[in-house]
Amino acid sequence: MGNYLTSASTPEKHVWVKPATRSTNDGGGHSIKLQDLPEDLLATILSKLPAEEVVRTSVLSSEWRWMWTACPKLHFNGVDDACRNGGNQNSQMFIDGVNAVLQKHRGKFVDNLEIKFIAENEQVYHINNWIRFAISSRTRKLAFDLASPRNGQGHRDHYRFPFELLDKESVCCLQCLQLSFVCLKPPSQFVGLPNLRKLELYLVKTTRRDLENMLCSCCKLEQLSLVRCHLNDELRVTQPLCHLQYLQVICCRITKLEFHAANLSTFVYDGSCIPFSLHHASKLENAKISFIGAILQHVAESLLDGLPNIQNLTLQLALSWLETRWMLNIPRMFSQLRHLQLMLLIPIGETDKILYLLVSLMRAVPLIEKLEVHFHGISTSWFANSGLLRQEIPPCDYAHLKSIHVTAFRAARSQVEFLLHVLENAPAVQVVTLDTAQRLTDARNPDEIDPTQSSVAFDVVRGPLLEKLPSHAKLFLV
Repeated sequence: MGNYLTSASTPEKHVWVKPATRSTNDGGGHSIKLQDLPEDLLATILSKLPAEEVVRTSVLSSEWRWMWTACPKLHFNGVDDACRNGGNQNSQMFIDGVNAVLQKHRGKFVDNLEIKFIAENEQVYHINNWIRFAISSRTRKLAFDLASPRNGQGHRDHYRFPFELLDKESVCCLQCLQLSFVCLKPPSQFVGLPNLRKLELYLVKTTRRDLENMLCSCCKLEQLSLVRCHLNDELRVTQPLCHLQYLQVICCRITKLEFHAANLSTFVYDGSCIPFSLHHASKLENAKISFIGAILQHVAESLLDGLPNIQNLTLQLALSWLETRWMLNIPRMFSQLRHLQLMLLIPIGETDKILYLLVSLMRAVPLIEKLEVHFHGISTSWFANSGLLRQEIPPCDYAHLKSIHVTAFRAARSQVEFLLHVLENAPAVQVVTLDTAQRLTDARNPDEIDPTQSSVAFDVVRGPLLEKLPSHAKLFLV
């Protein structure tokens, strides 16, 4: 069984502190002992120490034998133990260990309870008891990761979260809930989670109706994360979530996403291109969107409908094919977007349309100040000589653009023509950076680049760029 006590991390520093002593003339004459402090203060102190250090305090004296049970944060990890033991998990030993520790904490306040292990059907009794312990301990942060069943039956064996065990007091105490590999089916009379601030669901089995009803009851929700929760339907939360600030939806089979979140500041989405409807999200500052197998027209419609007021956008596109000229005359635009980071995976055979793609997106962001374009290295061949010329593109206005950064630069005609087109229309640009390394997937491990090819690529573009570059601007060739 892994460490079962967790706390906030502290810097690894060795600090010597002079022991406190009472002045000889203060009339006291008694030394102060740590165990004389109130239990809640001791619990706070112990929670700041690493788990193994807290347990070691039990050998200090008989008075400290069970002092570690005052720690309000319990963490049990049977999955990591199984990995260390060659993939074999001793379920009964893990269960016995959890039960023993919880028994020592019974009747005490436990702020944070996290249990992670590979659950089997016959262990429902123990899991329910752990939920009952959390309820009686007034737990505020509850995390259950029951991993993937080993019998291969997947979602059919998901543990059903026992909402019926939650009473009015425990529902009001719960502020953070993390659930993985469970089934969510709240009863019709379920009153909801009125004080829940953070909800994280991973590979949870549920229905559209059950999830929507549950979310509508979380009126104080601030952070919501859905990962691989497949509804195969729309997700429409009609109840305003006025406190929601962070929304993440990753690899979920959802056909439409609709939220009323006036204070939403960050939105993360990874999956198929679907319609977004984030009502009244006027404070949305940052969005990271990844569309797989998308079509440019559908991408534009989804983003302009759902995120019209976004300020900083990271957009990763794995396009299935590129239209010819649909977006060049699109009348709608992002009215607040200042920073655009593009990560492009373009199909082989479509790279001659890169100029069209980039200009189409740029025309929709008239106030852009910083542009990053990260190409996938294999999508663009070195010195490719196909594609449109910038003279075939209508004039544009990039009056606010100050910084341009391009990676996986291959001196292909489409890349060079785009850079020249931008510089001809961006009088305020200050910095242009070109990098021949691929940075799309991992900037720490760029692909191997032939120095000769890089040198030739820079030679091709250096002269034309310097000719177009404003006198105050700088060009960096990496």
